[in-house]
Amino acid sequence: MVRKSNYLKGRVRERYKEYDGSYLGHYVQYFFWFFCVIGIVIFGLTILLLLDSHYHWSKSSNVPSMACPYNNRVLVQNVA
Repeated sequence: MVRKSNYLKGRVRERYKEYDGSYLGHYVQYFFWFFCVIGIVIFGLTILLLLDSHYHWSKSSNVPSMACPYNNRVLVQNVA
């Protein structure tokens, strides 16, 4: 079983070997894709926020504003 496992590891290593001599492994690919996806998400959110600030998508709401007794208070000043 161990000999077969070592044989398969060798075959896998040979299959994915880089021919320029700079084999970095599959963990580097995971590292690259992780930051690539984060970059795409940040880029997409930036575009979304720019469009939102221009078209005011987040400002519109179907919920009516609640009546608050303090909003319509008139400030009276003593004029003597």
